This record gives sequence, C-alpha cells and structure tokens, in this order.
Amino acid sequence: MDAEKGKGEGIYSGALSRALFFIGIKERSKREVVEYLLRKGYSQEDAGEVACYLERKGIIDDERLAEAIVIRAPLRGIGRARAKSELLSRGIERDMASSAVEEFYPENEIDIALRAVSSYWDRKSGQEDVKERRLAQWLARRGFSPATIMRVVERLREESLADSTP
Repeated sequence: MDAEKGKGEGIYSGALSRALFFIGIKERSKREVVEYLLRKGYSQEDAGEVACYLERKGIIDDERLAEAIVIRAPLRGIGRARAKSELLSRGIERDMASSAVEEFYPENEIDIALRAVSSYWDRKSGQEDVKERRLAQWLARRGFSPATIMRVVERLREESLADSTP
C-alpha cells in the first residue's frame, strides 16, 4: 500500500477497510467502490487509489463481475438488453459490457423468455389480446428483443389454441 505518499496512514487504511467491508457484502465494480468511498467522505484521490489497489490485487475485477452478472441473467429471466443495462449501471465500461453479453449470454433467448413467462402467463386472466399485450410489455421491461417477444407471444398463442380445441 502507498500510505506513505503524504497521506495519513489512518485515512488510507480506513478507506481500505470500508472498501473491503463494502465488497464483502457482494461483488462490486471499481466504480461502485469509488462512489461508495466518496459517499463516506473520502477524497477522490484516496477513493481512486484504494480502488486501484484492490484491482491490482484481484479483489475487484470488472471483467469477472460482468461475466457473473451475464451468466446469472438467464436464470433470473433477464434478456440481453437488460443484462447489458445492469452492467452499465454498475459501472462496467460499454465495450466490456457488450463483450460479456456476446460471450456469455446464451444464444437462444426465446427459451429463456419462455421459461420466464411460464408462471406469469398462467397467473394472468382476462382477454387474450390484453394478456398478450401485457406479456409483451413485461418481456420488454425484462430486456428481451422485439423479435424474441413476438416469437414467444406467437408460441403461447398457438399453445392456447391447441389447448382450447377439442
């Protein structure tokens, strides 16, 4: 650590302790650590220095975080667009976020969307066109592409027609 750079050792170690506590709750991006330390009253320089130190030691790693978020997204019923949006909101650089989504998000978004809607569709009642519109809006909020949404709605429409014919 570079506590001898004219800083009080207590300030630097205090910032480091706070950052480690913050990271201990869940994995964080470099930007999240810096913003947390700034909110706690540390200077931009101290916050940046602590975040860089943690990054050099491999304690925080934006690429690892991006990979983990994208891998978990389908399990949570989240589409590509929302996964990328979550990465950007957590401070992951745009290029890194795009690469993570391309590399780690599964190819078949339709299957993920169908799994996500299975319980949603069954709970909804009312006219079919209203259910379909609400479902499409729900899928859009979850980050699924318009093409995926159309295919899912068509497939559900076909299944409900098959179920209703004797």
